[in-house]
Amino acid sequence: MTIPETYKGREQAYIKHQILEAYLERLFMILGQKLPTINYVDCFAGPWSDESDELAGTSIAISLRIMKRCQVALKERFNRSVKFRALYIEKSPAAHARLSEYLEQPQFDSVETEHLLGQFEENLSQIIDWTNHKFTYFFVDPKGWKEISATTLSTLLQHPHCELFINFMYEFLNRAVTQTAFEDHMVEMFGIAPDVSKLDPEERQECLLRTYRDNLKSHHQAEKSWTAYTPVYRPGTQKILYHLIYLTSSPRGMQVFVEESEKLELVKHEVYVKASVNRKEERSGTADLFASDAVTPVTASKESTTNYRARSLWLSRLSSKVQFFGLEVLADMLDESDLFITDIQEAFRDLVADGLVENLSGNINRRTKNVVKFDATRGKGEQLRKISDI
Repeated sequence: MTIPETYKGREQAYIKHQILEAYLERLFMILGQKLPTINYVDCFAGPWSDESDELAGTSIAISLRIMKRCQVALKERFNRSVKFRALYIEKSPAAHARLSEYLEQPQFDSVETEHLLGQFEENLSQIIDWTNHKFTYFFVDPKGWKEISATTLSTLLQHPHCELFINFMYEFLNRAVTQTAFEDHMVEMFGIAPDVSKLDPEERQECLLRTYRDNLKSHHQAEKSWTAYTPVYRPGTQKILYHLIYLTSSPRGMQVFVEESEKLELVKHEVYVKASVNRKEERSGTADLFASDAVTPVTASKESTTNYRARSLWLSRLSSKVQFFGLEVLADMLDESDLFITDIQEAFRDLVADGLVENLSGNINRRTKNVVKFDATRGKGEQLRKISDI
């Protein structure tokens, strides 16, 4: 694959933007069939690290491109005239000037755009007023970590119809979490000051992620909400740089985000390989003849462990009593386990083969992919039960 030149040296941003683009397009196409207005807010817009006039390697250009494309597609395919509104906030006067100039281009006239010069944290009330109680997707991607505390984001989380996509700067947070000077910040971030002193690196990461995600949900006004995440490594290394955390009150949104995250695993792998090869070539001055052997991040769990976790997840939820497993249950399972949907589907197939569970709503032997159709019967799902215990 070819990584655009504008992302050279910041391949992690390419991965982040690929995930943003893939999910936003599906989200807008789904929502646009029902809603007359869709809002998008970039809370730390920039532009950063892209000196071109086109700003192609920025979330600004990507979001506008998606909104325009979806607007046209919704009209052509569903005869839906959807108003897209976008608000971009930037605190740097120089960056804001570039942002303002970029948004004045006539090619964006079909999207109602506004921009705001100032600190995100100091303009929360104005941002909420701008949303006008319409569905809003908040993209929260600051350069630091203090701005993403649940306390700071609580104003956004009071919005009744919203989703958040947050850059959780794990590399920096991991260094700060045990420092007493940041204890008050940690309480704002996590709801408590997490004690991770006796945890190994994997346990520490899991603890911080889960505590933060649960704290976000506790501040969310929705009756029920879910979170998912996808990790992004520092290119050319096996070190986590940040996690991209998603929060929603829609089980369908949870399904779509995890599906798109899984699809992009191959893209992430190729980007990591390419970045590693480029780093080696820069150091040695020669091309790497063994590019396929380049260092890439390794997942925390082996395939067998993933399957075991997915099987255990099913067995903990199923009983001899017939139950419907629909989108809301799937969202619960995804939030609880951080597995991909493919892992969950394959584990159920294995359990059927072992004679432990069954799907009473369909013959899974005729299904090549989804042995459980969670979105069947308008999201109510299919009837499943446990036949026997191990």
